[in-house]
Amino acid sequence: KSIDVAGDYIFLGACNSSGDDGGTASGKPLMIHVYRADNGKYVGNMWGPWLPLPILDTRQAINAFKRSDGQYMIVVEEVFRGKNLVHLWDPSAVEP
Repeated sequence: KSIDVAGDYIFLGACNSSGDDGGTASGKPLMIHVYRADNGKYVGNMWGPWLPLPILDTRQAINAFKRSDGQYMIVVEEVFRGKNLVHLWDPSAVEP
C-alpha cells in the first residue's frame, strides 16, 4: 500500500486486507518489508505492534530517512487511534 526509498533500501508497507479480523487471528499484522535498492534483494521485515485493526490507508503512509550514523528511521502513519509508529533500524546488524 505504501512505499518509500531512503539510502540503500526500499521500504514497503503492507497489512492484512481480509476485512474480517484486522489481522489479529490471521497472523498478518502491519509490517514493513525491506529490500535493497541496488538489486531488489529481500532483506527482511519489521512488524508493527499487535493492534486490533492495523491500517495503512494512504499511499504516503511511510516516510524513511537515513540518519548520519547509518541507521534508518521509518515513520509509519497508522490509522487505529491516529498515531505514528517509529522504527529505528541498523542495517549493519542484519546484513554482512
